[in-house]
Amino acid sequence: VRSAADAMHHQEIQRTRVFVRIGQLLTLVFAAGGLVAGGDRIAQGVLFFGLLCVLVPMSWLARALRDDANYTTTRALPVALSSVFGAMCGIYYFGVFSPAVVALPFGLYFFSAAQDFRATLTVFIGCAIGYLALAVFVMTGAVFDRGLIVPVGNGGAGGMVVQAVVVAMVETILFATLLIERSTRDLTLLAIERHDRAQRGLLQREALLKEARLDLDRALH
Repeated sequence: VRSAADAMHHQEIQRTRVFVRIGQLLTLVFAAGGLVAGGDRIAQGVLFFGLLCVLVPMSWLARALRDDANYTTTRALPVALSSVFGAMCGIYYFGVFSPAVVALPFGLYFFSAAQDFRATLTVFIGCAIGYLALAVFVMTGAVFDRGLIVPVGNGGAGGMVVQAVVVAMVETILFATLLIERSTRDLTLLAIERHDRAQRGLLQREALLKEARLDLDRALH
């Protein structure tokens, strides 16, 4: 590790390894949950298809990450986008206005720490627009709500207002998650850089002191 950026890059590789392992485990857990919970067959099929779309690229990335040199944002981004797609499938299965939506800020928080801001922004847009589109389709009746958890008594204009508020809150949380994690990453990078500068300053002072002692010894000799 030669610089703060190198340190952050190494940390990103390690975080990705952990995320992939946890993601693979969660995929299997959600698949088992879908089998046990049952529900609408079409929604169940959507869930399993989405989980498959997550598991395959995650397994590929886990294999590639056996060597640190294989990690690039270009390779990680498809896994991120497939995870967003899988999350949307899970949200459709459990319910667009169900607690399943918390999966989005969880994943976004991880990907927001990436060094490449364009990749982070791509994931954020995928989460924000994907959920907004799914919610609007369900609210307008363009897509039938087959979720396990469906709000009761939310029909009519009043129900639309409640659903719109829920959607607005989710979108706000997603944006706040992006801002918090990016600022956290920037502050961490700044702290590492300051530490490196302090270390270099100490080493320079030690070198000057050693040189001064040598000069003094030569003068005394």
